[in-house]
Amino acid sequence: MNKSKRIEYIDALRGFTMILVVSVHIYSLCFMQGNAKEYDLSYNNFFGLFRMPLFYFISGFVFYKIDKIWDYNTLKKFISSKIRVQLFSTLVFFLLFNFLFQNRIIDSILDTQKSGYWFTYVLFVYFILYIGIDKTICWLSRKPSFNNLTIITSFVIGLLLYYLINNGFLLNLLSAQTTTLLSINKWQYFIYFSFGCFIHKYYEFFLTTQNYRFVKGGILVLFVCLSICIFYLNSKDCLTRIYILRLFTAILGIILTLIIFKDNEICLSSSTKIGNYLQYIGKHTLDIYFIHYFLLPYNLSFVGVWMAKYPNPLLEFCMSSTLALLVIACCLLVSKIIRLSPTLTYLLLGGKSIQQR
Repeated sequence: MNKSKRIEYIDALRGFTMILVVSVHIYSLCFMQGNAKEYDLSYNNFFGLFRMPLFYFISGFVFYKIDKIWDYNTLKKFISSKIRVQLFSTLVFFLLFNFLFQNRIIDSILDTQKSGYWFTYVLFVYFILYIGIDKTICWLSRKPSFNNLTIITSFVIGLLLYYLINNGFLLNLLSAQTTTLLSINKWQYFIYFSFGCFIHKYYEFFLTTQNYRFVKGGILVLFVCLSICIFYLNSKDCLTRIYILRLFTAILGIILTLIIFKDNEICLSSSTKIGNYLQYIGKHTLDIYFIHYFLLPYNLSFVGVWMAKYPNPLLEFCMSSTLALLVIACCLLVSKIIRLSPTLTYLLLGGKSIQQR
């Protein structure tokens, strides 16, 4: 794999995942609004098995750089850049959103969801955690870089966080206000971020393994079986078994989606219309994430009431996906307008400063 060249089907996968994220926000924030009961046949229940894990997996995959050495200058440049993008830009959009929608700032800050703006903050925590693990291992081993052990350690810590959060131990250990302020329950996704780093590290091995006979079929069958088990256990309220099954199902869903996009990389290349569109969305996920909360059609609760009464997963999927594409198109238009100003681009969307151009 060319280390410097972008992988086109990964960019297309980022675009696909962003469409899923906006679609679920159409469903949960516009259709349901907490007033209508979500039904089991909802497509959202299916994609919910691996949607956010997939997004963090891609973040880890893109973040990981082979033989990256976190020396002082590299670390300083990276952290300052991420503070500006992951924290400052997020804070600006967060404050603007709560001001326009007349939400109490303190209530939103103390809420786990942060008015939707939790993702970039939690991703920043993952960057710091992964780099901290790497620096600690390098210090103990007295080597400038130790990628293999860093990845293994981060994966183990990710598993530990996932377990301690989902069984309630970590949440009960801290005060309720601390857990919501820091969005501690979202830290469980670090396992998928680490998995993304792992797959990128052993990318060639992954490509070879997924071509073995029965591998793809076996993953698909196992994913379907575990999905059915989760939906069955949900009705039985067996929470302990569900979160363990969800971990394996999410990982299988990630691998399966990655394989599908890899197998169709020619169709998803920039030379095709669908590939070009998906890659364009994938390269502007941050812009879409920041802007789309302002453009969601929140006054569609009557649709949720109707869908709860007359469940139709296919119709629901078509409606939410169509609206999601319209919202994304509007986000990209707003992004284009913002990017006309280099200063606004730098402050809001993580663009390079004039001095860096």
